[in-house]
Amino acid sequence: MIAAVCLRFGLIALAAAVASCSRVEDPVTYATRSVELRVDGMTCAGCEKTICSSLGSVEGVQSCQADHMAGRVTIVYAPAKTSETALAEAIRSAGYQVP
Repeated sequence: MIAAVCLRFGLIALAAAVASCSRVEDPVTYATRSVELRVDGMTCAGCEKTICSSLGSVEGVQSCQADHMAGRVTIVYAPAKTSETALAEAIRSAGYQVP
């Protein structure tokens, strides 16, 4: 009997947890976009880290992949929270050029 009560309460807790996780959130809030920007002035891996660090401080940026050899940076961000213009400004504020 005690095992049945514990099992019943365990299933109720599980059902409540599943119900709370299954709420549908606004898809625009969580939508992401990827953009590749040309960046002039990167010469080494340190430059890559500097740029990604600067971009990491922008709200909505989820990831950054910089390549100094190609002169490009790929950024995954939430357009509901930031813009490509703000991303370019963050790179410029780190001392690099975005043509």
